[in-house]
Amino acid sequence: MFALLAFAGLANAQVVFDFSTDDAYTLFGLSGFSATPSGQPAVTDGDITSDVSTTSSDVTITVSPSGKTNANRMWSGSLRLYGGTMTVSASRKNITAIKFTLNSSKWGANNSADCGTLETGSWAGNASTVVITIAANTQIKKMEVFQEGDDTPVTIDWTSSATSPLTVAQVLQKGAQLDEGADSGKEVYVKGKISQITEIGTVNESTGEAYGNATYSISDDGSTSSELVVFRGFGLNGAKLAQGDINVGDEVVVVGKIKNFKNQDGSTTLEVNQGNKLYSLNGQTEGGDTPGPGPQPQVEYTPQGDGSFANPYNIDAIRSMDAQSTSEAVQTEVWVKAVVFGYITSSTLSENTIRTAPAEGEEVTKSNLVLIDASHNDVTALPNIAYMTPVNLPTGDVRDALNLGDNSNLIGQTIWVCGDVLKYMGVPGLKNVKKYSLDGTTVQPGGDTPGPGPDPQTIDWTSSADAPLTVAQALEKASKLEGGADSGKDVYVKGKISQIDEISPKLTDGSGYGNATYYISDDGTTTNQFYVYRGKSLNGADFTLEDEIKVGDEVVVVGVIKNYVKNETSTLEFIQGNKLYSLNGQTGGDTPEPEYLELPTIARAKAAATNAGNGVNAIFKANDLLVAYVNGKSVYVFDGTDGLLLYANSAATNEGIKTGDKVTADFKGQLKVYNGLTEIAVASIENLTVNSSNNTVTPQTVTIADITNSFADYENELVTIKDLTPAADAWASRNITFTDDSDNELVVRDNWSVATALTFDTSKAYSVTGFVAIYANATATTVQLYPRAAEDIDNGEAPVVYEPTGDGQLSNAYTVEDVRHLGLLKPEQGAPAGWVSGYIVGYVNGQSYNNGCVFSAEAPAAAPAHRAEGEEPQVSNTNILLSDDPSCTDPAKCIPVQLANKLGMREALSLRDNPNYLHKKVWVEGTLTPYFSVAGVKEVVDWSFDGETWTTGVHAPKADMTSKAIYTVAGQRISTIAQPGLYIIGGKKVLVK
Repeated sequence: MFALLAFAGLANAQVVFDFSTDDAYTLFGLSGFSATPSGQPAVTDGDITSDVSTTSSDVTITVSPSGKTNANRMWSGSLRLYGGTMTVSASRKNITAIKFTLNSSKWGANNSADCGTLETGSWAGNASTVVITIAANTQIKKMEVFQEGDDTPVTIDWTSSATSPLTVAQVLQKGAQLDEGADSGKEVYVKGKISQITEIGTVNESTGEAYGNATYSISDDGSTSSELVVFRGFGLNGAKLAQGDINVGDEVVVVGKIKNFKNQDGSTTLEVNQGNKLYSLNGQTEGGDTPGPGPQPQVEYTPQGDGSFANPYNIDAIRSMDAQSTSEAVQTEVWVKAVVFGYITSSTLSENTIRTAPAEGEEVTKSNLVLIDASHNDVTALPNIAYMTPVNLPTGDVRDALNLGDNSNLIGQTIWVCGDVLKYMGVPGLKNVKKYSLDGTTVQPGGDTPGPGPDPQTIDWTSSADAPLTVAQALEKASKLEGGADSGKDVYVKGKISQIDEISPKLTDGSGYGNATYYISDDGTTTNQFYVYRGKSLNGADFTLEDEIKVGDEVVVVGVIKNYVKNETSTLEFIQGNKLYSLNGQTGGDTPEPEYLELPTIARAKAAATNAGNGVNAIFKANDLLVAYVNGKSVYVFDGTDGLLLYANSAATNEGIKTGDKVTADFKGQLKVYNGLTEIAVASIENLTVNSSNNTVTPQTVTIADITNSFADYENELVTIKDLTPAADAWASRNITFTDDSDNELVVRDNWSVATALTFDTSKAYSVTGFVAIYANATATTVQLYPRAAEDIDNGEAPVVYEPTGDGQLSNAYTVEDVRHLGLLKPEQGAPAGWVSGYIVGYVNGQSYNNGCVFSAEAPAAAPAHRAEGEEPQVSNTNILLSDDPSCTDPAKCIPVQLANKLGMREALSLRDNPNYLHKKVWVEGTLTPYFSVAGVKEVVDWSFDGETWTTGVHAPKADMTSKAIYTVAGQRISTIAQPGLYIIGGKKVLVK
């Protein structure tokens, strides 16, 4: 069983193949690199058209042709593979690890190996030959091959789950071991509190469209120390984010790859990489319900020991036991050796109930201990609770000797305890403890020190893929195992499936475990069966179909064999973590890809779409197709007659495609009808070529009757409908209904949260542009229109242009009302800077502006939700509220001003230190920019109490109001003004007619 791999600190690699050198093509005997120079014929000197090999020391790499449109080839800087195989073989010592240094993180998501464990950019196992099947674009700059006897590469265990996320401290500690540009190779769950927000709703500068992602930082305590950057992440279930969707102080669980990103200046930034999303926000998951504790996280355990005093169990062994009863023991009187971590304050093991020392006013719980293996004990942060075991301490000698209230010196010490394995505090734990040892030699209380016990019986488990054991041989050998013992190594067994208990396929919505529980026998009958518990499919892949295996199938299973004991009943079995080596003679490398329906046109896709299950495997072969719109996972394409939605599994899949492109590509995924709308759930985009860019996307002018009566003719197409009257003045759950002159109704949905700030005049007629969609459920089917931006909803009247009262000079400072209109841009978008005057009317408590405004100089009634344990409510010293009215108590007429912890600013201006400043007028110099997701002032560098003299003499640069820099109201910088509208020029809003 291998850890989830991300290599770091590699040393003494025996063999290195460097494909990034200027003459790397000579490794394979090629005449040069392949290239596609602009405006010139392609160069194919580096194309691999037959098997090629290169050897260093005793290691040989053989690359086959791709078998796809793009040839495998040597490119300047990397070996680029699109299909086929890469075979790594060694003639003397087996290969134990391979590390791939990738170009731009390019790695085929479905790449597979015929043995060992393959992750993004790494392989681990023990074999003389490793065959890696390339599924998609993989670009390798360097390979480092390790063999038996080499220093073992350091691995990073990124094990986490939605119910057992890593802390920020854990991610920072693990991430520090990543090489420059390397990532975790898999998605990681991390829990923290948002400490600062850099931006929300990032804008595509070439199109002016909002991506709907956010860049922010999280920390364990919500402070700005020990932060982890979350780069361009999305919301719950990958939805778009807009202003106000997340706020500083929100508690989140983020899921995505962790990357040590190399910046242009050579520095590195540890971050949750682009394409991440929120799993939960303040305890809420998609759907709005607070999730329960859920099942225990699926983690990798490495059980050790046999439960004797001489060979005690480790914690992994206890946690891997199926303890479901609080009264009936799985095993009795077993010894466990582990490190004392702490104690639990309640009846459930959780991150919130574990203590290593009591909080102020809290007493130490003496009735239990928490034990952990030294290998899982992270001294810098709370380790994963899935690797901990609670131990009940009965009253008497055991409790007196081991409780941490009287024996705090035991924290961090290794001890031996003997008890029964039952369900305790919701997980496998130890109860009925009667004996213990503090030195591994002397048993307390009383009793004799047990001897070493008999030598374990030697069992020959020799087997291989080519020479597997029969089921009869496996049963005979396993019967010699003592209760609870296992083979200690992977064993290959061949048989026929005789009975299937359960198949839990992994579905595209993320549900299901992807494993199967079944029996095998030599003749396929239910006589002399061997139990296979929760096994995986070929190469350890998830089962994805309920009929992927059937009774009568011939299989070779590989995994650890155990004599599993529960309630004094023994079961000989393959334990969880096993997998199929072969199925009816097919191995992972030989199993053919599923058949895909080729779709040459959108019309063919619409005709073939089905509501059945997960849809059908399909490849949509786009040829010079117009990309009408790109937003996160959604890509709308139009062929001049029909429109189609291509909905990617990840927004990262759509990288390289933008609105206005004409593309030729193979979109590969599941064709389906989802909630009434035809789409392809795209898993990958292959053979992509952008033929041209910046093509005009022109909507069709239609009526409501057109799209409702002939929905199939307009589905997923961009249309404009004129002369519509809104039924309300505001959105309701992102929806608003419009009617036309014939009383036909149409629902306009702000599907991508691009027009949340709009209000509507029910007396005006609007022109609405958007994509034709439909929402269908069990009770209704509703045609809808999805606008791309706020400008898609237009009543023909330009907004009122606000003219600021001040100009930012100390003698003519901006008013609070000025800031509320001007303070909407970020600094990088040209946010103005200057002096602002107003009356101090309060402060913001916590992290939410609308709910946190306190209009006094006193502490709030309750401390903010993000407070530390035991923290009492107090006046915030990080900000003040200003208003033009000294008696104002309306948040809508105030602005927040950030007080940074520098220049003595907090001591000089905060109401915590200066309660007498309530209703006092003040001038502050800073940048007019969003703060608490509303217009505010940040980066304050000076202040004044009389409007004439200032304090520090340090001044922020004031916006050049004569600057030629032009921005749209969405924050996109443009070089020229092409059409009338509202723009920001030199920090001021200007109406251009």
